[in-house]
Amino acid sequence: MNLFNLSEIERELIFQKRPSSKIKSPYVSDAVDKNGNSFLVHTPGLGLGGQYSSGDIITATQSNPKSKTDYAMQCVDVTEDGYSKVTVGANPAFAEKIASEVLKRKLIKNYSAYNLINKPKEYKYNGDLYLKSNDSIIGVEVKNVVCATYDPNKKIDRKDSVFYDKSLPFKRSGIYPNGVLSQKWNSKPVVSSRSLLQLDKMVRLKEEGYKFLVMFIVNRGDCDTFKPNWQRDKEYSKMLNKAHNAGVDIQAVGIEWKMGICKYKSILTVDLKEW
Repeated sequence: MNLFNLSEIERELIFQKRPSSKIKSPYVSDAVDKNGNSFLVHTPGLGLGGQYSSGDIITATQSNPKSKTDYAMQCVDVTEDGYSKVTVGANPAFAEKIASEVLKRKLIKNYSAYNLINKPKEYKYNGDLYLKSNDSIIGVEVKNVVCATYDPNKKIDRKDSVFYDKSLPFKRSGIYPNGVLSQKWNSKPVVSSRSLLQLDKMVRLKEEGYKFLVMFIVNRGDCDTFKPNWQRDKEYSKMLNKAHNAGVDIQAVGIEWKMGICKYKSILTVDLKEW
């Protein structure tokens, strides 16, 4: 099922370097078109765990006229030996649009009776989206999943963000979070303390009767399962299990990209077990 068509507004660029030689921000990159013209590109997904590098083709849409960048990165084609070529949705903000469209179209059966609303006045949780049915309100948190597990029998020549899953039979899974363990949660290293704070607040507000949904948008078409990234961030993975046990709903939505078209694939299996 087609959700969005960016084919008429996006263009292909050749990625050069991040950060840009002109703006020293990790969120700004240099790219050129096929004629060698240079552009500044907003890269909100940073390096996607090292899945693309200089010379790779990215797709981008025009930035806001007030932006210092010319384009915003949307997707990148990832090709790795032993694995199928896959287009990865690289823009976390667009993942929220995908989640909104999935909910509008009632593609998650449990929420077919709910409609999207603006944040209710005095609602205690700052979510990405909000759902309402009769008097029931659900706060929705959206996470963009760009990395996947690797088969131990198909080693690849890259160190960054390569996580081999020995589960049998091997099924490629989208994994979250990804990144450097540069922050702290209860004195332990984590990728994002903010992400743990969100889950912790959900657990506490559940005791007051609040309801929550965490939507993982697996923004690549080669995964059948979603798993928390136990190998990178055990604290987040344990907290996600705690939230699930407290009654926070966790859903994973499979997305695939073809020729600029964002397609809904399916609702994916969520596997919270340590691996």
